[in-house]
Amino acid sequence: MIKTKATKSLVLGVFAAGLFAWPGCKKAEPPPPPGSMQMLGINVDLPRLEQEFQNASPELQTAVQEIKRQCRTWQLLKMGMALDKLGNNPSLTASQKKAVSDVLDQVNRVLAKQAAPSGR
Repeated sequence: MIKTKATKSLVLGVFAAGLFAWPGCKKAEPPPPPGSMQMLGINVDLPRLEQEFQNASPELQTAVQEIKRQCRTWQLLKMGMALDKLGNNPSLTASQKKAVSDVLDQVNRVLAKQAAPSGR
């Protein structure tokens, strides 16, 4: 009987230790790229947008700088419209279009989260 009780205690101890160790095994999310903005918990990847347009025409670079300014000042609707306009520019490369599309998606997610009721 003692052997059975000791075995049960050992099994319960290992099980309890596993429960306490399990949450610590969660992989940490990778940090956002330097220069990106966290908006309501959503990463807006402005450095990628800027990188894609570093060799673009001055007009496109000006548009990207304006988008970055709008992001810093939380003018999200204007930023979304500017990204949409930029994304429809026929002179963009495929990678530039992808970067614009990705950032526009991120901004739309921030807008949706901002508009969602807070549950209070």
